[in-house]
Amino acid sequence: MSINHEGKDECINHKVIARTYDYLGEKSKELRLQASLILMSCSIHLEGKHQIVNMKDEHSNPLIIVAIIKILQSQQFPVIRNNLKVCLTNVSELPLGFSDITRQLIEKISILDEVFGPRAVKPLHNFLPKLSEYDQMLQID
Repeated sequence: MSINHEGKDECINHKVIARTYDYLGEKSKELRLQASLILMSCSIHLEGKHQIVNMKDEHSNPLIIVAIIKILQSQQFPVIRNNLKVCLTNVSELPLGFSDITRQLIEKISILDEVFGPRAVKPLHNFLPKLSEYDQMLQID
């Protein structure tokens, strides 16, 4: 369904990503595998990236990203994990995607390293306060 370009477009247009989210938590390995394949494939598409990032709960937590990370924490099903790591890597090409992913992984360094490796160092640097911000904080005190 989402293998070729037309299939990806069809998945995006019919909001298949939102429906796929429900299957990430399924007990069936086969359903999780299919969901991971669809997410991985659709996350290549720019609108697919946006659909993954923009699906939020009432606290603005990215639902799909949180679900993916929960699966990655389980250390089960290597094929599913690989598909979901690719999905996160694709989504991280969006600045908001990278920000949301790293915020969720802030205390899960082993998964952050597994997904991004050394490529994460430079973008993570952007989250650190700048020296000028420290100067401003000192002036306020």
